Amino acid sequence: MGYYPRTYKYTLDEVMIDRGRDGEPLLVDGQHRLFIAKVCGVKEIPVLVVVRHREYVDRG
Repeated sequence: MGYYPRTYKYTLDEVMIDRGRDGEPLLVDGQHRLFIAKVCGVKEIPVLVVVRHREYVDRG
């Protein structure tokens, strides 16, 4: 999981994303859950936003 605390991996079941400088979601963890949701036709799922790019935050 790179530099993310291991506690996230074992305590949360959400798909984890980062937000890029333009606000685009960048998948960090939960590829299998995301794939299964897509296959099952689920339109929305909960995600945990781990990191937001400074430029994205500054545009507010």
